[in-house]
Amino acid sequence: MNTHKHGIIGHMSVKLDMSKAFDQVEWVFVLQVLSKLGFPSHFVSLIRTCISSSSFSFLLNGSQFGSLRPQRGLRQGDPLSPYLFILCFETFSLILQDLQAAGSLHGISISRNAPTLSHLFFADDTLLFGHATIQEAQTLQYAIKLYEDASGQRIDFEKSGILFSSNTASEVRIYKKYIV
Repeated sequence: MNTHKHGIIGHMSVKLDMSKAFDQVEWVFVLQVLSKLGFPSHFVSLIRTCISSSSFSFLLNGSQFGSLRPQRGLRQGDPLSPYLFILCFETFSLILQDLQAAGSLHGISISRNAPTLSHLFFADDTLLFGHATIQEAQTLQYAIKLYEDASGQRIDFEKSGILFSSNTASEVRIYKKYIV
């Protein structure tokens, strides 16, 4: 972002942070992703059992009291959860790739001969890259909303941010509210 100083169109980099990333994932979404990715139905059934068989009970004055069966979410600390989370995030990646193939997102190129980069994922953090235009910001907002609605996850906008290249017009910078 610091080296892109020339040209009519600036670049933007958006850092998104998922709010309670593992807790919000809808089980139906996880199972649909596994099916769409071609996992055998027997395997999907085993995963269904793994993620939906948990229950919690509470201790009150040293005695067990009540029981709670969650309806969504992946258990943090479960060895299976990070892999399921990554597979779910693959859906967001495919949404972004489709929008890039359609010409709605452009990504950035680190050098002249480098491939275009539109997104990077690390655990529950996401980096999105693109042209700093209002249209592209609205397209990113659309992609985020599409993923949120399907997965049950939500962006934590307090922990998210946006960075513009120095050649981004000031009238575009004030519209950063379209994303974060």
